[in-house]
Amino acid sequence: MPARPSFASALAAVRDEDFDEFEPVDDYADVWSRTSSFLWEGEPPAAFARADAYEDAQGDPPPAPPPERPPAPPSDDLDAIARELALPSLTTRAALLQARRRFMWANHPDRRPDWPRDLATRRVALANMMIDRALRGRPAGG
Repeated sequence: MPARPSFASALAAVRDEDFDEFEPVDDYADVWSRTSSFLWEGEPPAAFARADAYEDAQGDPPPAPPPERPPAPPSDDLDAIARELALPSLTTRAALLQARRRFMWANHPDRRPDWPRDLATRRVALANMMIDRALRGRPAGG
């Protein structure tokens, strides 16, 4: 085993740019082969060895999916809103008030920036009108 150069002699070789004089010690020449053996047997996987391993893969990357189209805004038809509210099935005052809160939560113009604001406002106003009419026919306790 050759004698190891001292740190001072290595610095002097770098300073003098006399690299021929400085030779690596065999103990440290092949660090990779000593440290990689506990990770895998033999050579490291191609993904570790090459940065462009993806380009070597078989086939082309999958095409990007087409952009999704936003769903069409709902109707402001009275019958459609009544169906959304399930108005015929609401028999108590509490059920009507709960349906109003649920509809407002889902359809309020401030919560639906994806719809035209006037459409969302019209839907909320029509739902309120229909629920108010239904509440007039219900007793306060029922």
